Amino acid sequence: MRISQLSNKYCKNTRIYFGNNSSKELKKIIKKKKLLIITSNNGKKRIFKNYSFLKKLNPKYIDDVNNYPSLEYVNKVLNKYEKKKIEIILAYGGGSVLDFAKIVKSYLEIKKKISIKNLIKKINYLKSKEKIELIAIPTTAGTGSEVTNFGTIWDLKNKKKLSLESKIMFPTHAILDAKNTKSLNYINSLYTAIDALNQLFDSFWNKHSNRELKIASAKYIEKSIKNIKKINKKKISLNTRTNLLYSSLISGICIKKTKTSICHSISYPLTSYYNVPHGLAVFFTTSEVFKLVYKRNKKYLKPLIDNTGYKYLNQIISELNEVSSQHQIKKRIKNYIPKFSYIEKIINKMFTKARFKNFILNINRQELNNILIKSYK
Repeated sequence: MRISQLSNKYCKNTRIYFGNNSSKELKKIIKKKKLLIITSNNGKKRIFKNYSFLKKLNPKYIDDVNNYPSLEYVNKVLNKYEKKKIEIILAYGGGSVLDFAKIVKSYLEIKKKISIKNLIKKINYLKSKEKIELIAIPTTAGTGSEVTNFGTIWDLKNKKKLSLESKIMFPTHAILDAKNTKSLNYINSLYTAIDALNQLFDSFWNKHSNRELKIASAKYIEKSIKNIKKINKKKISLNTRTNLLYSSLISGICIKKTKTSICHSISYPLTSYYNVPHGLAVFFTTSEVFKLVYKRNKKYLKPLIDNTGYKYLNQIISELNEVSSQHQIKKRIKNYIPKFSYIEKIINKMFTKARFKNFILNINRQELNNILIKSYK
């Protein structure tokens, strides 16, 4: 079991089991409790291959969670399960599944009939009446959702991302075994990995960061880039997947403290209006945002030199450009957004107050436009 001092300090609410074969802990945790499994269609096919003993527990299921759970879907599920007796939830999937499971946990714990919109508004004022354990098992290496206390759902009608955050949303256990990510194809491995990499950057250039978190972000930015360059279409080794999963965990620990910032703020309308996958959308502007910080506040980036093998900040820019080139990031963006004019139409929607204000620099619309032009072209 490999758990860093950082996780011990910042993740007191969640017990973390990390490493190959750490999944054996699952049997010890669940025992004979009344179980609800939350996963996706693909997740349900895989979960019993890895944990055949779960079938004997006669669990209940929510097994159709997609990448962008909507308000309508969440309300439907919550109404269905409000009177069910659940003692433990097992969330098996990517960030959307884990986020959704945290929302279900909080709803069932407060034991109060309430719409998801009102839950979002009032969650920090509602008390837990019945403790429900949540085991989070990530099958992607991208979000760090297994150690955070916030979740995302989507208002598809108004094209908005909605967030919930509460102490009662923390998973009680997180099991991170890279074997659960082995079925990820090249694209999903890439998009989740660059999501985690950007989370490290968005935490680093964040007003809420501190020395300890900057050091951690810096170290795992370097490790993430190294392992993302090892992702290829033929085969991704278990060792690479393990390293990516650990970087994702650290990114989750960092954003748990700081929240995300500018790149995530930019990404939300790209996803809601043009269906750009989240990882691709957040990584899209990372290099140009780095260049802006380098230009206006070079000293702020010093921990990236002091705590890594990089000798010059330009090396990091070169590394980001290499990742972008190797994995054809600009081409992939243009598959979803064929003209830059489409981006110009939604620039005003990229100033998400809750995320944009976390960025260490104040930037105006023209500066944001320049970041987008350079990232796109």
